[in-house]
Amino acid sequence: MFIKNISIPFTYKNNSNISDSNINNRIFYDKKLATDTVSFKGNKELSDVEKYERAIDIVDCFSKKQIQNMDDFDQKHLEGIQYGLKTFEDLSFPQIYFLLSNMGEISVPVVRDCSGMCPACNVNGRPKERNTDAISRMDFEDFKNFTDDIKEISRRLNFDCAAKSLEKLINDTKEYGYYTMPSSALFYDSDGKDIWLKDENGKIHEFPELNKMLYEATGIKGIFDTAGWAPRNTIVQTRMEKLVNYYSKPENQKEIDQINISLNPYHGIMEKANEYKNKGDITSYTRMKKTYINNIVNAMYTCTPLVDSDCYQILIKAADSTQDNRFKDYDQDVCINLLKEIIKTLFDRYLQDVQEGNYKYAKNFEEAQMLASKQVAKCSTLLINLTPSAKNNIFSTIKDNYSYVKNKPKASFNDVMQTKLNNLLVDVNGEVYINNDHELFKTDICLNFKNKNKKTKQLYPLPNKRILNTKDKTFN
Repeated sequence: MFIKNISIPFTYKNNSNISDSNINNRIFYDKKLATDTVSFKGNKELSDVEKYERAIDIVDCFSKKQIQNMDDFDQKHLEGIQYGLKTFEDLSFPQIYFLLSNMGEISVPVVRDCSGMCPACNVNGRPKERNTDAISRMDFEDFKNFTDDIKEISRRLNFDCAAKSLEKLINDTKEYGYYTMPSSALFYDSDGKDIWLKDENGKIHEFPELNKMLYEATGIKGIFDTAGWAPRNTIVQTRMEKLVNYYSKPENQKEIDQINISLNPYHGIMEKANEYKNKGDITSYTRMKKTYINNIVNAMYTCTPLVDSDCYQILIKAADSTQDNRFKDYDQDVCINLLKEIIKTLFDRYLQDVQEGNYKYAKNFEEAQMLASKQVAKCSTLLINLTPSAKNNIFSTIKDNYSYVKNKPKASFNDVMQTKLNNLLVDVNGEVYINNDHELFKTDICLNFKNKNKKTKQLYPLPNKRILNTKDKTFN
């Protein structure tokens, strides 16, 4: 039944009225639009193209401001708007909307491979597994399709991922008393220095390009984090110099929220150094410690062009040894002494340039001193809670009063989603998880990636055995 040139007042569940919406040549089949009482019956099932056309027509009825409130909308009427978008094949619209509305804190780890070997890593970052068919790097074409399709479906919906995410985080602020900006990350259990993808033609795509693609798709700024690298690794050094050069330009800083250098005394190199110290092998301890210091100094020296940028910072992660003496090698005093050695070595590096006539960053003693001081000003300390198991995942931000969902047999979908600091995690094979730094929940969403049927490295924390069903909002 065709309805031509009519005007119908529609009503949202929140009682806001949208009047004089012109519907031209529209077909509605036994499906109510929001809470509106008008329905038109047809005698056939809609094709994919017809579903798409119907969804586009419905979106046209609503303003951009109102379409952000799809939580109160009968979403089945937007089924089909994903037509032709490869990433979303086999997904329902409620599943797609779940993705779009939870991007305020999103991790799309394009690589899951870390050589840091930190014993205190809460996500158990480790090198790529050998003798296994598990993949650890995302396919570039999958990543490109993902960002392109997010951009396209947002355009079709007049939907602003960044605005929706900011609204959600502001509500979290009211409930939990602190504020975080929306952010995205191309890492999870890996170091930023290793982020790159190779396309089917053999071209390498590095962090600035990949981060820009995700930023342009979502409007959400990215985070970069590294624990340093060996100066002799010329491939990584060149990659990082290109990254610093890109983000030192003011016009590119809109795409990045943070560029962090993580300094922690439980890095794998420092852990090995402490093992030598505890055995009385001071020579090996000194050598390993010097290696770690040189790696951090090299990272800070490379990032010198960013010292005046708000996005650049040095995060010092210290443990509270007052609660457990076993963590004395990781406490604030150790961090302070380590930082003093790092800054002295960095200053010597600046000064060496001056003495050798290599005026790359400093032209005299005073400028070398000023740059070292600016680096100190970029340092901030995070006090990390450590669990009693000093050798197995000792790093933890879990508070004593944290209530695990795993301890709630009757936990619901809302119990999971109302937990603060929920992050969306898209694995390298397209499987989607919710992570809140304490627990990991697998959803019923798997993006249509080329590698969707391949296994990946084990994720940590170990995922809850129950599945978060975003299609029907259940947890079982």
